[in-house]
Amino acid sequence: MVLSELFIKLPYGIAWHIAKLFRKKPIVCFYAHEELDYEVFKNLHKLLPFIEIIAANSKLARKLYNKYEITAKPYPHFPDVLIMARHSLHKFPMANIKKIGMRHGPYHFKNFISAEKYNKFDMFLFTSEREVEEAKALGIRVAECGGFPKSDSLFDSELKSQAISEKEKIFGNSKPTLLFSSTWYKSGLSGVSYWYERVSELSDSYNILVTLHPWTDKKYVEAIQSISSVKFVDSSELYLYMLMSDLLIADTSSIIAEFMLLRRPIITFKIPPKGRLSQEIANMLELSTFRVSNFDELSKTIKLALESPFTFSDEVEKYLKIMFADGYGHHSEVASAKILDYLHSIGFELQSGTAVKI
Repeated sequence: MVLSELFIKLPYGIAWHIAKLFRKKPIVCFYAHEELDYEVFKNLHKLLPFIEIIAANSKLARKLYNKYEITAKPYPHFPDVLIMARHSLHKFPMANIKKIGMRHGPYHFKNFISAEKYNKFDMFLFTSEREVEEAKALGIRVAECGGFPKSDSLFDSELKSQAISEKEKIFGNSKPTLLFSSTWYKSGLSGVSYWYERVSELSDSYNILVTLHPWTDKKYVEAIQSISSVKFVDSSELYLYMLMSDLLIADTSSIIAEFMLLRRPIITFKIPPKGRLSQEIANMLELSTFRVSNFDELSKTIKLALESPFTFSDEVEKYLKIMFADGYGHHSEVASAKILDYLHSIGFELQSGTAVKI
């Protein structure tokens, strides 16, 4: 239990019961702790517009309105059913609230956290049937397959067209475009230190995009943002820039799985497995990406990868089937069906696009 839960449990419970007395219909909400949370949910929200959005604070609520034109209610809020793409149930400490969990990223690049944390949800949507099997084997009783709705955007024709025009606008040339990415540096599995001081050396031959984990140390962020030949990418617009890119250069970040959906080459740094990195993912990096140990090797391997982009195609297809549900581009439909079935099982149904208790 998170310590803050002890302090808010009683007042939150009282407020929840009072709010329930005065509302005329049940409330189903999605909780966004960061902007990226809503990116995970956005495609699903289009199919389930009756779901209200809770923002962590007023600042985020304004940001979501300005960017997505949605009205989000700042926390605290008191729903009957809660959906979230993280383990933050301590902010909603009521057993009466039904809780649905979603993956923040595709599959589990790190080993599962304890089954107990997943079983606090009433249903948790994993990104593939394989992941559901693994979750159940570990004692996660609430596992269901919901695909990865965020990834539907990679198959959206409008976003693909926007990527083409935006690439011309930003770079105005025909040079290959490289996307550098790094996971959180404190995980011990980040490769940002391999390249952040030398990435500009590639800018004569390539267009350079960079995206970093939101919690990356300012030292790295500021150093990269100071390079005029590099375009720094906000994580909330990542798919637009992925679609612009001919090649991904990464470490152990789950962006690798998402980029695999584009069937474009990936280079990864050989970072010794440690911590919670899944052995399955470590194997995947060895078998389905070009591997390098340092920046000097990277320069040579970029040319090889661009000249032979389908070198690991069989392995890529194998791992895509492990990490994602079938029906690429339609995972929002898979997840929405699971959510609607669950709502119906607890006595909710849709009438005129609104959830009502039956």
